[in-house]
Amino acid sequence: MKTLKKFVVNDTEFEMSSGNVYADLGLPDSEEMFVKSQLAYKIAEIIQTKGWTQQEAAHRSGMPQSKLSLLLRGQFRSISEAKMMECLTRLGRPVQIVVGPESINKLKDTGTEIIILLCGGDKSTQQADITRAKEFAREVG
Repeated sequence: MKTLKKFVVNDTEFEMSSGNVYADLGLPDSEEMFVKSQLAYKIAEIIQTKGWTQQEAAHRSGMPQSKLSLLLRGQFRSISEAKMMECLTRLGRPVQIVVGPESINKLKDTGTEIIILLCGGDKSTQQADITRAKEFAREVG
């Protein structure tokens, strides 16, 4: 589990989040879950903005309504990142994947597309990071 910065306010101790609650909890798949949570949020945001029912959104996204319902309730562990990106594309928000050198995964919504920055560690993991990014791009493909 990560060591988080601690501070005290009025005799109450708090820990500053790293920005990834899954990593803060020490979960082994924290980066994947963090990206999935951001993708799920964007899917929900699009559906709400368009005013679609779950049934209409499911039809448009190509995802069964029962699976979309789970995703919208935060139960997306069984839904692949590739399926979520396909869903975003079908909802009118194409996804672009960028591989960068930083140490955190990021998602940016430009309003016309979703950009996912997949980041690796350092030179020692570079080849594995590139291989993972290529596999990920093929899945989305």
